[in-house]
Amino acid sequence: MTPSHDKSLNLNLFIYPDGHHEAAWRHPDSQTDRILDISYYQELAQKAEAAKFDAVFFADGPSLAENIQYAARFRLEPITVMTAIVAATERIGVIGTASTTYTEPYNLARQFAALDHLSNGRAGWNIVTTGAANAALNFGLDAHPLHRDRYARAEEYVEVITKLWDSWEDDAVVADRETGVFADPDKIHTIDHVGKCFRVKGPLNAPRSPQGRPVYVQAGSSEDGRAFAARWAEAIFTAHQTLGSAQEFYADIKRRAQAVGRDPRGLKVLPGISPFIGSTAQEAEDLHQQFNDLTQPVPAGARHRRARAADPAPAVPPARRRARAPGRHRHPRPGRRHHPGLGRARRRRRLQRDAAVAPGRDRGLHRGGRSDPARPRPVPHRVHRKDAPRPPRSRAPREPVRTQDPGEDRMNERSEFIIQHSATCASCAHGAKRVRV
Repeated sequence: MTPSHDKSLNLNLFIYPDGHHEAAWRHPDSQTDRILDISYYQELAQKAEAAKFDAVFFADGPSLAENIQYAARFRLEPITVMTAIVAATERIGVIGTASTTYTEPYNLARQFAALDHLSNGRAGWNIVTTGAANAALNFGLDAHPLHRDRYARAEEYVEVITKLWDSWEDDAVVADRETGVFADPDKIHTIDHVGKCFRVKGPLNAPRSPQGRPVYVQAGSSEDGRAFAARWAEAIFTAHQTLGSAQEFYADIKRRAQAVGRDPRGLKVLPGISPFIGSTAQEAEDLHQQFNDLTQPVPAGARHRRARAADPAPAVPPARRRARAPGRHRHPRPGRRHHPGLGRARRRRRLQRDAAVAPGRDRGLHRGGRSDPARPRPVPHRVHRKDAPRPPRSRAPREPVRTQDPGEDRMNERSEFIIQHSATCASCAHGAKRVRV
């Protein structure tokens, strides 16, 4: 029976250094010793190509992941890796991540144009704005730009880079040996862009590539991310925990694309899956459990620090800080404190109590105590004098702590993306169909 309409799937293999599961590198069947060997990535791409996948995908980020202690979460620069892969394959596409926040459009336009030429039109660009706040410190910035500012820059960035890729007309290269004319200068144009974020004259210093430009891919589910994808993307990575959520996202993206004058059928929505594959359902469940059993427990302190970094407390103005009572201070000697204003009997009881616990403190039973035994100090029968109150210490007002933008896009390059490649399976993902323009 011939189907009435096309129901083919677009499959893309998400290649992560040693599996997307945090503990995949510890599995006995993993190939951790090969994650810095280019032949490893070439073989994965060749297997995906043989399985009729449309593309392989590489995430990236301009900073080191926090969980590098327990997982292979380093990043290899994608364009370099993709160039090696296209040399070892014939048909499969290559999609790489590059940030609009921490790159410049002219340099990136050159890199992807070269990749598209060398691959004969198989390149795709995953457009991200970078969600990792610590990346700013690697580029001389004091703070990570706000979510809305990053997307505003991304809009202008894609506008500029598209103009650069279009600065050469399709037939600008003449290569006429008889007349000696290689290129027609009338078909090579400056772009003369002057905007809020960029000033670029152009043109690009390389001819128009086989696709004209790479396929535009995007992964973001925030309000800004959806609006951006509707205007620019040809394929969108997304991940959802429920069918209803996925259907809502799909319908919303299609509606937005149509509202800006695009054909919704030209926009692919690529839901992510992370399969554990076995010859039976029980084998797949057992494999999943093996991976989970290898996961390193996170120390309580690390969990607290991670939660505090993800949701920092707002700064408290200096005037609201709780001050110590005037004239009250900690005595420098352990086990003794002077509290002016207390009655003699209460002072004696307090001093006796402090002296009673002082030996335990000296034996290291309190935080910061000494490990060697110490001789208990005698209890004084009276307080001989009243210490003069110390003058209050002056402190400069603290700078307010900048909190995270509440609309932070969670679907950036960390993964946001989607298909998770386990070390035991080379065909566990989805992909984007290449689009020629």
